[in-house]
Amino acid sequence: MLVVETIAKIRRLSLAQGKSIKEICRELRVSRKVVRKVRFDNNKYSVLSTAVGRPVEVQAYANRIVIRQDGIVVAEHARSFGRGETVYDPWHYVPVLSRKPGALRNGAPFQGWVLPSATERARRRLKSPDDGGRDSGT
Repeated sequence: MLVVETIAKIRRLSLAQGKSIKEICRELRVSRKVVRKVRFDNNKYSVLSTAVGRPVEVQAYANRIVIRQDGIVVAEHARSFGRGETVYDPWHYVPVLSRKPGALRNGAPFQGWVLPSATERARRRLKSPDDGGRDSGT
């Protein structure tokens, strides 16, 4: 029902403002510190690591979410109409891999991410029992 209500609101705004449905957006300014994800309509959306710790603006369109910081787009995602979902863009987390390489095998943003063959081999190697990780008992 949430999706139908949202679409109805967007259509009403479109008629009232004389704009196309794709031009209608709801804006929100998030002033608290962002910690890798921005919450909007009960869902979380990842942002670039450079956006962490500073305010962002969220623009919610009918089909997408655009997150800006100082006028620069720091994230753009397909809009999720579920509840409690987290929408990741793995590229937002790539800079973290230099400090935490294990995130490639265990990190939620990287689950199901199709990688180039060389990187996929590295991921499989990290998952092997002899990788020297904490859980291997070595």
